[in-house]
Amino acid sequence: MIFSRSKSVRRREVRRTLPRSGEHPWLRALSKPLLWAGLWALGFTFFASLIALGGHDGKKHQIGEVIDRTVVARVAFDAVDQEGTLEARNIARGKEPAVYNANLAYIEKVRNALHSLGRLGADKKIETQDQIPTETRNALMLSSYERFAELKRYFANPSNLLWDKQVEHIMSGLTSIAILRTERAQIEQNRSDLASRILVRHPNPERGLVAREDEDLIDIKKDLKPLELRLESLLATRLPQAVQRVVIDIIMSDLQPTYVFDLAETDRRRAAAEKSVGEIEMKREPNQVLVIAGTQLSPQLVLLLEKEQSEYDRQMGVYRWLIRGGNLGLILLIAVGLWVYVAAYNPRILQNPVRGGALVVLLLMSQGLAVALTVAWPTVSYATATFPAVLATMVLAIAYDRRFALAVGAITSLLILVSLELTVGFSIVLLTGVTIAASRLPDVRHRSSLVLAGLWTAAGMFIASFLVGLQSISLQNTDLLDALFRNAAWAAAGAIVTGLLVQGLLPAIEKAFKVTTAMTLKDLNDASHPLLRRLAEEAPGTYQHSLRIADMAETAAENIGANGLLCRVGAMYHDIGKINKPMYFVENQAGGPNKHDKLSPAMSLLIILGHVKDGVEMAREYKLPRSVVHFIDSHHGTTLVEYFYHAARKKSEHEEAPMPTEFEFRYPGPKPQTKEAAILLLCDCVEGAARALPEPTPVRLEQLVHKMLNKRLMDGQFDECHITLQELHKVEVSVTKMLTAIYHGRIAYPKAAGEGPTQPAPRPAPLQHASRA
Repeated sequence: MIFSRSKSVRRREVRRTLPRSGEHPWLRALSKPLLWAGLWALGFTFFASLIALGGHDGKKHQIGEVIDRTVVARVAFDAVDQEGTLEARNIARGKEPAVYNANLAYIEKVRNALHSLGRLGADKKIETQDQIPTETRNALMLSSYERFAELKRYFANPSNLLWDKQVEHIMSGLTSIAILRTERAQIEQNRSDLASRILVRHPNPERGLVAREDEDLIDIKKDLKPLELRLESLLATRLPQAVQRVVIDIIMSDLQPTYVFDLAETDRRRAAAEKSVGEIEMKREPNQVLVIAGTQLSPQLVLLLEKEQSEYDRQMGVYRWLIRGGNLGLILLIAVGLWVYVAAYNPRILQNPVRGGALVVLLLMSQGLAVALTVAWPTVSYATATFPAVLATMVLAIAYDRRFALAVGAITSLLILVSLELTVGFSIVLLTGVTIAASRLPDVRHRSSLVLAGLWTAAGMFIASFLVGLQSISLQNTDLLDALFRNAAWAAAGAIVTGLLVQGLLPAIEKAFKVTTAMTLKDLNDASHPLLRRLAEEAPGTYQHSLRIADMAETAAENIGANGLLCRVGAMYHDIGKINKPMYFVENQAGGPNKHDKLSPAMSLLIILGHVKDGVEMAREYKLPRSVVHFIDSHHGTTLVEYFYHAARKKSEHEEAPMPTEFEFRYPGPKPQTKEAAILLLCDCVEGAARALPEPTPVRLEQLVHKMLNKRLMDGQFDECHITLQELHKVEVSVTKMLTAIYHGRIAYPKAAGEGPTQPAPRPAPLQHASRA
């Protein structure tokens, strides 16, 4: 039979509403949505606990991190006394003397000059100083006649001809004096008594390194007089005074350091001395302060905190599992609270396992991202721990609504706090970001909306982070304002990045949560959309009809706080199924013959009903969002196709055949599931009926709207969309105003003399045979 498909659909709907025989109330309570909720809660608890365990066992601190709370020892443990060890190693390093190498070039120069002096004095051919070259005479300090004469007299004695021994004695005495550069002499002379000596590498390799005490150190600039006195004392018993003076002047004329600093050898020896000192351990007692709040962690403090944590874990033993059980219980409470809230305020998630899974995945990803980033970079935790919570809030504000996003964002923040063991102050920063992010996203109508929401969130989190930092700053560390600004800046940067990231992820968010944002709706509302262009070209009457309904539906939706833009887009696409057979609908016939005159009521009914099915298939072909497809599917609900129903009854009476039932001549549905779809259903039927009114005066239009609304209400078309009677009244008033504006009265233009009588203003053509669906 031609109506078998409609009957089967309606019967399935009836069977779904009937209770099963013998079903107990407690079995009905265990409905599929509740079972899914329990499954998601258990899965969420399991995976969230694993992530939290990773946060607890992960790396807690990092070098350079500023501690925002004082850390005390929880158990007694032996730890390396970093300060004491460092002090002992510094002492050992300080005790190690500096190493100096002999200035061999200068020593050889002096030695050669003294040998030249001896050869010159022993040479009998040289009798006067004028026989000596001027350069040599000046270098050997023999410009004076008396000095030259005294030198000759000294070497005239045969016992003094063993000059080489004298030279070696002089050089030995000279190298025993550590003549240093001024800067090195000052360093050595200013060192403590523990290091009041240096090591010199003697020119004689057999002697190796030789210690020199403070009295052996000579500043090459400041200690010239003491050096001369030491040289005089060295030569007093060896040479006559005149020859002594010559030798001293030769040494002092081009005085240079006898030893130069060996940096590499000194560092090597001092490093070895430092390394030779073992680590000094010190016992830490429970409740002993380890790190004061506001301290920037050094490598030593990081090791100390890690040692305390490992010792705490070791001493806890089996009790660690009790702590983990407590964490598991907390996360279970969070999961139960989440799904209780979902069941109370957003039950459609429970009825769709995919939505529930998407919500669980989003929260677990936020938690895992916060834990992973914070463990990797704890110094920027104000960005790594806040960014995922704000991200989840923005995504949920787009996918659902602000209230739901705020609640779930707060639950996400609580989950991150438990996983990372953060402070109460940090929770204030998190909740500030979540609150502002949710409040700034009522609707994403422009691409700048997400960026502006990120900027507002960044400003709020910057202020909150700075105030929290001021509240917890330590008196011992009042110079940490730079750290406060840095943390606040990281929090703000995380919020800004979140806004930009969500903007890029918007198409994926729409697809994952099966939602349609205002930006997508605005794109669909563009008249250049391929489907709307086809509708305007192939079914122009239907296109104009859709435009009028779009204006009415958008205004009515905004008056009750519904989504006006969604209503407009749904109205523009609700009749696209008429593109396949446009001439079977009166608005496209342009006063021509009605094709239904040659068809039976049953066949006409199939064509009328088919435009809904064709519209749904066309919408899926053009990949329209599900929220828009619902307008196509439900814009007639399960209403009766009255014209063809009555025509079928008349035909049956004439042929004395069985009378058709209303059930056979109803649309298969579904009924509107949203307020927006309900508004469209009303606007669609009212606009068609208003076009058929012979005199559409304001009073008649008001009566028509009221009659059509009551008829649909009594027919149960609004039973599944949760629209209230008060809202229906507002919709009725709004639709009446719009219809009155469309069918306003017009003044007839006066005719010139000789013209015929003024014709009345044309009225909309009446609905022929009620074939416009």
